[in-house]
Amino acid sequence: MSLKDKVAVVGLGLTYLPPGEGAGLAVGDLAILATQAALADAGLAHTDLQNFAWASGAGDPGGMAATMGVPEVMFAANLTSGAGGGAGALGLAASSIVGGFGDVCLSIIAAQSAP
Repeated sequence: MSLKDKVAVVGLGLTYLPPGEGAGLAVGDLAILATQAALADAGLAHTDLQNFAWASGAGDPGGMAATMGVPEVMFAANLTSGAGGGAGALGLAASSIVGGFGDVCLSIIAAQSAP
């Protein structure tokens, strides 16, 4: 079974801070900033989020959802392949939608450069 033509990426967000900037911001903070940008790009609100598919390093999906005020998480999973997990997280996000867990899934990979 193919996921082709069943789901779409509708928003993109990126938070980049050059090395040495962003002191005091944890990787989870950067993930929230990128999520807010992606939601704005898609024309969605945090309350539209239902599913979370993460590549390792992004933190805890439930904790981030609570911090952002997401009313209910229907699906959450975290992959463990470092930076190579981004493609896997997209596949997991698509599967969560096709599988009927929800209509909107946040797929995220977050990393923070060394100082």
